Amino acid sequence: MAIGSDYEKSDNKLFILKIKTKIIDKTGKEAPALPHVFQILEKVDSAWVAQEEYQTQFGGDLTKIEFDKKEWEGTEYNIIKFKFEDADLKESYLLDCRTSSDFRSLSNSILALDPENLTGLKIRMYKKKGKTGDKEYSNIGLYQNDEFIKGKYSWDEMPGVEKVKFKGKEMSDTSKLDEWTIEKLKEFAAKIKVGPKTEKAPAKKTQKEEVDSDYHDVSGIDSEEIPF
Repeated sequence: MAIGSDYEKSDNKLFILKIKTKIIDKTGKEAPALPHVFQILEKVDSAWVAQEEYQTQFGGDLTKIEFDKKEWEGTEYNIIKFKFEDADLKESYLLDCRTSSDFRSLSNSILALDPENLTGLKIRMYKKKGKTGDKEYSNIGLYQNDEFIKGKYSWDEMPGVEKVKFKGKEMSDTSKLDEWTIEKLKEFAAKIKVGPKTEKAPAKKTQKEEVDSDYHDVSGIDSEEIPF
C-alpha cells in the first residue's frame, strides 16, 4: 500500500516508520493507541516530518535488517531497522524499532520465513481479546501473500522473562529475551538474498485505520519495560 505524501515539497520515496503505543489527541491528552499504530515520517526539505495521520499497516519486500545502539539518559538501548521495498510503488519503508513486545512478536514471525523469499509481506496492527474475553489488546501480525505467518519459536524455546523491582515497582526484565531475539535476527539477516522478484498474489483491498492527531512525538520512549 502507498504511504503517500502530505507535503507538496516532499519528493522523497523513503519513509521512516515508528511503532507508537500511545498518542496525543486533539485535546492534548495522552491515550493508549488500540491497536498500536505506525507513525510515518518523511523528509521535507532537510527535516524529517511526521505525517498527521497514523497507519495500522504497510507492506513490501524485506530487503535488509540493520542493528544499532543508542543512549537515553545514560542508558544504552538497541535499535533494529527493517527495510522494506515496494518496487511497484517505488517506495521504501524503514521500520525503526526499539525492543518491545511488538518487536519480539514481529521478529519471531520473520524468523519463520525463508530468508531467500521475503516478498509480498504485510505488517498489520490489530485488536485481540484476552483469554477472559473482557479486555482487548493490541497485536501485530505478519502476512506473506495474505497468509498469516506464525512465530517460529514457542515460549518454551525462548529465554524467560523475569520479574524485578525497579524504583519500588515490579516490572518485566526482558533483556535476555531481547538479546536472544537480536542474535537470531542477525543470523537470519546474514542469509537474506535480494534477487529476482517472485510473482506475487493479487493484493486484496483493505481499509486503512487512522488515528487523528495534531501532535506527534518522535523521540519519546513508549515501552514501560526497563531499558536494560
